[in-house]
Amino acid sequence: MILHRAVFQAKFGKANDLVAAFQQSTGGMPAEQMEAVQPRILTDISGPFDTVVLETTHESLAALEQFRIAVFAAMDAAEGPSPIEGLIESGRNEYYTIET
Repeated sequence: MILHRAVFQAKFGKANDLVAAFQQSTGGMPAEQMEAVQPRILTDISGPFDTVVLETTHESLAALEQFRIAVFAAMDAAEGPSPIEGLIESGRNEYYTIET
C-alpha cells in the first residue's frame, strides 16, 4: 500500500481557498474512487504557514499513476481556469510505503 502526500505551500492567506478548491474537486469523484483512495485534506498547525496537504492511499505505484492520469485528464477536460490557479506558491510530492 502506498501513501501519497501532495504538499502545497499556498500563497499567504490563501490556504482556506485552496482547501475549498480541493474539497470541491474531491467531491466530484465517484464514490468507489473516493473509497479506494481515501482522500484527506490536512492543514498546518505548526511549521510553515498556509501549508495544505492532499493525502491519498493506493494499492501500488501503478494504481497511483493511473489515479494521477485520471486526475490530470479531468483537469484538462474542465472548462475555464483551474480553481487552484493563483493559490499556490510551491509544492512537492511525498511517497511512503504503508508497513502496517
